[in-house]
Order: sequence, then structure tokens, then C-alpha cells
Amino acid sequence: MTLPWIFLSALVLIGLGIFVLSRPVSIAFESQEPQLKFHWLGIDYRYFFWRTGQNSALYLFGMQIPLRKKESRKQKAPRPSSRQRKEPLERFGRFLWRCARDSEIRGRVLAQLRRLAGQFRQGIEVYHFHSELSLPDPATTGMLAGLAAGAGWGFPSPFGLNFMGNNNVEIEIRLHPDRFAWALGSFLLRIPHRSVYRQWRTSKRERTKR
Repeated sequence: MTLPWIFLSALVLIGLGIFVLSRPVSIAFESQEPQLKFHWLGIDYRYFFWRTGQNSALYLFGMQIPLRKKESRKQKAPRPSSRQRKEPLERFGRFLWRCARDSEIRGRVLAQLRRLAGQFRQGIEVYHFHSELSLPDPATTGMLAGLAAGAGWGFPSPFGLNFMGNNNVEIEIRLHPDRFAWALGSFLLRIPHRSVYRQWRTSKRERTKR
């Protein structure tokens, strides 16, 4: 493959990645028919809670994808011993402990974690919220409606009252992957890489000696 084609392929992949990351992820909940909805690009997934009696559904660009039902557990291959499973975690834990004891790494990482938390909050958006309340006693509902009208809670207030026995909560949250990716990339670029690498080399030498 010649150099121009490699460059063009890289540009196409970068453009595709930017497009994919710029599409928000929608997560919605509705309590009237309790269900959780997930939407991203052409992927739609609906999870119905047990009370509805409906099965979860997955759609890809409008076409329903059949979901496999849970089958009886088959006999699995023997797992490695608990010591073998814990050893990588213990090594990684010792490496993290060495980093936490380093004052330069600790100070820089804590400062960047506070910054990262603020940037992550910017990537979460409450896109839609609405609730409907209907009390068993119509008179009490009418009193609440009067108080709401007197307080100026008219349309389009996210809190509604009705006399039809309809109690419902709808909320939609949108996550922005591009903001998360930018925040994570900025965090990784700002940590003290030399100090972290030095602690990793020291931790590796200690493992070799053992």
C-alpha cells in the first residue's frame, strides 16, 4: 500500500472516530411501563423490568436482533488457583501503592482527578425530565393543583398533576463520549509520566529479585 493510500485511510479512520464519538448516548427511564431505553447511533436496546412481563429487545437500524435466552450452565474448564488469579492484582496493587507514596505523583494525580471529575460532569446532560402525580383523593389533588398554580408552577413545569390516576416519571440522560474522551486524554497527558515509569521499573526489579 502506497503512502497516499495510508494517509487517506488514516484520515478516514480519524473522521469516522470523530463522528462516532460526537454522537451522544441516550439513556431513558419510564416508570409507567417500567423500562430502560438505550440509544446510540443505530443501536436501540430496551430492557423491560419484571413487572411488565415483556422481554428485552435489541434493534439495529430498525431491525430487531433476536436475543439468546439464558441456557443451563455447562460444565466449565477448571479455573486457575486463587493464588494465580490474585498474583497479577497484587503486583498491580504494589505498583499503585508505590505511586501513591510518591509525593510528586500523588499531588499531580489528585489535582488532575478533581479536574477530571468536573469535565466528566460536563459530559452528562439531563435532556428530559417529566413526572405526573395523581393522588387517590381527587380533592387533595385539586388542592395541590391550586397551590401549584398560585406558586406559578404552570406549563411547562416538569412536575404535573392529573385526576386520571396516572403516576409516571420520565427521565432521559445524554452522555457525550467526545467530552469523556477529551477529559481522559487530557488527564493522561498531564500525569508525571517519568515518575510513574520510574516507579514501574522499580516495582519490576523488586519482582525479579523475588
